[in-house]
Amino acid sequence: MTKRQARKWAKQQRKKAKLERLRLRWERRNEKKLSKRHFNFTKHHLTPKSQGGTNGSYNLLLLKWNQHHEQWHRLFGNFTLEQIIECLQRIARLKHRKEAQNG
Repeated sequence: MTKRQARKWAKQQRKKAKLERLRLRWERRNEKKLSKRHFNFTKHHLTPKSQGGTNGSYNLLLLKWNQHHEQWHRLFGNFTLEQIIECLQRIARLKHRKEAQNG
């Protein structure tokens, strides 16, 4: 290999290494963005800790983004899952009775 060929080969290797560093940097940046946007979950207790709930996996629900957690509490307050189901069943029974009276 001549000196000219060696310099050309070395230049190609530096270019490849630079492109690889840029690719890795791009992947790391996008990985951070993805983890912040798409994989940010918050834990929600189905039975609130204030009402005797635990941190057991059967009592936890993963909600995407903190806003969903806030929306849950706007809708259902600090009710337990059983209380929410009971409330929704009452609403369904009332709706059914109203439809039966009108229909």
